[in-house]
Amino acid sequence: MRPRWRESFLPSVFLLGCIFPDLIRGPLFIIIKLTPLELRDYFSLQILHSPIPLLIQSWLVAFLFEAGLRKKVFINLLGGIALHLV
Repeated sequence: MRPRWRESFLPSVFLLGCIFPDLIRGPLFIIIKLTPLELRDYFSLQILHSPIPLLIQSWLVAFLFEAGLRKKVFINLLGGIALHLV
């Protein structure tokens, strides 16, 4: 008999959530290093590593999945993001 929480646990999406903030911010850092931008532009990207924007981003990513999976994907992605931020 499986525990009830295991029915909604998606390990691959949870692990994606653990690296999701870096996947969003990383390519932008590379672009900044390749272009002559000022240091203040670099610090403006820190908002992408904040809880509220990440909540919105995970909500938007959940829409890439089927309607029946969206809630599970959102919760698992958000759980991985929370673990990353802690």
